[in-house]
Amino acid sequence: MAKAARQLQSSAAGSDSITVNPYIKELLHLPPRTNLHGHALVKKGDVFMQDLSSCLPVAALAPPPGATVVDACAAPGNKTTMLAARVGSGGRVVAFERSSVRAEALRTTIRKAGAADIIATVEEDFTESSPQDERWHDATMVLCDPSCSGTGDAERSHPSQLAADTRLPREKVAALAADQKRIVLHAMRLPCVRVVVYSTCSVLREENEDVVEAVLREASEWRVAACLPDWPQRGQSAQATENSDEDKAAPSDVDSSSSSSNGANKYSIAAACIRASRAQQTGGFFVCRFEKADSAAGDSASSKSGSKKKKRKKNRKKRKATADKEAEVSTVGNTSAATSFKSERAQEQQSAPKQQQQQGTPQQQHAPHNTSQQPQKKRRKK
Repeated sequence: MAKAARQLQSSAAGSDSITVNPYIKELLHLPPRTNLHGHALVKKGDVFMQDLSSCLPVAALAPPPGATVVDACAAPGNKTTMLAARVGSGGRVVAFERSSVRAEALRTTIRKAGAADIIATVEEDFTESSPQDERWHDATMVLCDPSCSGTGDAERSHPSQLAADTRLPREKVAALAADQKRIVLHAMRLPCVRVVVYSTCSVLREENEDVVEAVLREASEWRVAACLPDWPQRGQSAQATENSDEDKAAPSDVDSSSSSSNGANKYSIAAACIRASRAQQTGGFFVCRFEKADSAAGDSASSKSGSKKKKRKKNRKKRKATADKEAEVSTVGNTSAATSFKSERAQEQQSAPKQQQQQGTPQQQHAPHNTSQQPQKKRRKK
């Protein structure tokens, strides 16, 4: 990241410095009007340009290194390659795309990012796939970013057109919402999945919070979870306006005791989900994180069990130390597993260090540019 920032600084507009996004660690902010089109790093695929809002779903999913993740609606591939950077060389990303034309665009993005060894492209409709298929039955996380009205793009690029765009035919919005719900519910049917993130580039409640409520009514074992708790703009309640206090409620304000059995309490949905807008100098976006109810309990039980085992082991060592009259007994803790893609590859291939990659798509000139860290390319053997 530091090396890429130094190389990009010479192209930054004005005297402003390139900064790291406070919410997304692999995202660099470039000053407004910075032009990277034709830059060497962009041509080589070492750096991609992408809007801040479109990086939020991957940050909300937060897959750990080594995870197996499904991208249910992958093309053109910016989020897909960002997922690959997160899971690293020990993980897998299964990318679905039902359109043959868009699937080819997806493969192009994957090749440019050098992530073909991590990402497997499946050219079919995700909702028609078998949850038990051995190619993805062990996936624990799914990213669902389906087709939507695109009204969030209008909010950023053409705010004067937003009012007209939000008056789309009711039948069209209803059809989009039905398809969005169907995709999320199918993701929840995968046997090992415990986390599903749903996102749209829409500002319409019908495609956002209403879809979340509809999903929870049919998936009683799932609940909404706090999504990027430090993000300043939360979701909308049924009665709230964009500037109401309820919209800005932090996840810690959620009263889970007042929620229904499946967590479909309208206030908790608004507080747990996030929205992005021009207030953050980005496009309109919505993100919700679903978690299977047993996963939180399982994590808690595993943590308690692990603590007890550590305590028993420590007591045994103390007794042995006393019996043997040893001067001192010390233990060494495990190193963190949350290593970056770059450091992991560097350890595996020290003889052939590679540059770290970043992802993105061009964004509007009036908003800060962003670049995101991406997987490294493999060096071809000659």
